[in-house]
Amino acid sequence: LSPKYQKNKPKHKNEILTLNKFLSGHLTYQSFGNTLFFGTPLEYGAINHYGGSPDMRPSNAAIPARPWLGVDEDDKAEIYHILSAFLMQN
Repeated sequence: LSPKYQKNKPKHKNEILTLNKFLSGHLTYQSFGNTLFFGTPLEYGAINHYGGSPDMRPSNAAIPARPWLGVDEDDKAEIYHILSAFLMQN
């Protein structure tokens, strides 16, 4: 984050993609059978995750992709560990 932007952020001054934690407070899911959809209904969640291009409106939509939702390999290992422990108890 640029020093100018940090100065203007009221809180979370060192956190990228975090102004007021509004987006993370609007996570939701839907499940159907053995399928799970997890995400946010807020449109700017998609533009931040996938990025935008200069030909999109508004013109400030030309931002790089900054994936914020999903799991990495460490997350997968932790998920498998939690599921295994749960299944072994039952």
